[in-house]
Amino acid sequence: MAHDAALDTFAQLCIRVADYYLAQRYPDVQVGSASLERIRADLAKARRLIVALFPDERME
Repeated sequence: MAHDAALDTFAQLCIRVADYYLAQRYPDVQVGSASLERIRADLAKARRLIVALFPDERME
């Protein structure tokens, strides 16, 4: 599979999403907190990432 540079724009999103997972899975681990606005923006960007990776996926 060839490298798609367009996906590089999602790298920071992936790091933040990993922090969300760690905060929920391991509550004693200190990770940065996020505002509701940041979480909503990340959700929108995550949906764009899903569409980029799986163009035929239906998001409802």
